[in-house]
Amino acid sequence: MADVPHPTHSPASWDRLLNTAEHPLSLADTLTQLPATLSARRALQLAITTRDAARISTSVAALEQFKDTPVTGVRLMAAVAMGHYPHILATEESTLSSLDPTALEDACDEAFARGTAHGETQDWPEALAHLRLALKLAEGLGMVYRAQHVDIEIGRLYTALGTPQPQRIINAMERLPLTGRRRAWSERVLAVAYIAQGDYAAAHRQLLSHGSTDLTALTAGLLGQPIEVFPEGIYQAPAQALHALRAGKPLTCPPIPGTGMDARYGALFRAWAMLRTRAMANQARNLLIDCAVRTPDQRAHRAAALIQANAVDALGDDIDHLIAEFNDALNQMTVRKHFLALLRAIHPDAYVLLGMLPGIHQEVAESLPEIAILTGSAVTYQYMVHKLPGRDRGGNVLVMSAVTGHTGPESRPHPSTHQRIRDAVAALGVSTSVNLGHAILALITFRAGARASRLASWTDALDRALAWVDSVTLREDLRAHARL
Repeated sequence: MADVPHPTHSPASWDRLLNTAEHPLSLADTLTQLPATLSARRALQLAITTRDAARISTSVAALEQFKDTPVTGVRLMAAVAMGHYPHILATEESTLSSLDPTALEDACDEAFARGTAHGETQDWPEALAHLRLALKLAEGLGMVYRAQHVDIEIGRLYTALGTPQPQRIINAMERLPLTGRRRAWSERVLAVAYIAQGDYAAAHRQLLSHGSTDLTALTAGLLGQPIEVFPEGIYQAPAQALHALRAGKPLTCPPIPGTGMDARYGALFRAWAMLRTRAMANQARNLLIDCAVRTPDQRAHRAAALIQANAVDALGDDIDHLIAEFNDALNQMTVRKHFLALLRAIHPDAYVLLGMLPGIHQEVAESLPEIAILTGSAVTYQYMVHKLPGRDRGGNVLVMSAVTGHTGPESRPHPSTHQRIRDAVAALGVSTSVNLGHAILALITFRAGARASRLASWTDALDRALAWVDSVTLREDLRAHARL
């Protein structure tokens, strides 16, 4: 009677055991019957699941005596677990010496490790090439759980590339049952893909079964939902910054190392905070110029913030190009309402300006009535014009002075004007209003710097903005100032 292979011999059977055990270390007892080389290999794979650097290092050392066998791949997987990506990239690629299943398994390990390392350094073509090879090898060996893992990692890579594919991740997750540990990781990968597409609600729902995490703190902030605790994790600092930004409070978010989405969100939220102060507009622009973003929602943030930086301090950027970038990013979002609501909340002045730019995305222009706008002697909000109480022209003076920049006595309204406007806005159930004059001034500035071929479009945009002014006299004075 032929001997029945031990279940840890075959790459496929070991793959199943390793990925269905809630406590992989419990498999250590099964390794005693294996040849020494294979036993050392499996022991390292068990150590990798712990993420314990000391345990992993001990197992790697135990594998040193078997250097003449295919062990490069599993050793590189250990380097992935410890985040030693430069070591992986510096290691010479091995050649496949045989078609033995263990050799093919090690080739799969090596391709997976190299794909992950190239992804960390943003070498996207190499990362995808190695991960696709790892996927093919895993499928050929019947390592169905490894194939599932690689497919989800490819999905994660597509998000980092700026082309999120949440359905691919879902399909991979549904292919086989997931352990609790793998499910938690997969759902974070899926949630980040949803965030990149602007579907913040789907991302938040995806994470709720895992309780409060650093990522749920971020999604709550994206949706405007209050939270009490900010759990530790890579998204903790960006989440804290976002909640403070929404509340109009001081914030701190030191630069985050790396090129991940957490680091990019940190930079974007710092830039928006800087743009609350005119004096920091140039600093915000410098931060944004150096912030390489790829996902649709982060691209939209960056373009909108750069436009606002140029509005408060003429910095010479190509506004038409930034409008096109913003529109393209918005069009790539599968859900836009969450992002637009977030932008209205963190910087309503920037939103009003965006809505009045030539060729801006229709959903932005059409949602301007969601913001209370001081248009002269009235506040326009939710498709209604709400006249300010009293007879003085304080609102007109505020709009005019915002456009002209004049600060003399004639540009100062009656001392009670500001309080009357605040009271009128509060009666509408909102916390603040936007002075239309700031957007008109920005349009005048942008029009002056526009290319000749775009001058007519900018003139039309300025005319549309002036049409919001509720006083004929004020409107004509503003037209004269703009030299229309």
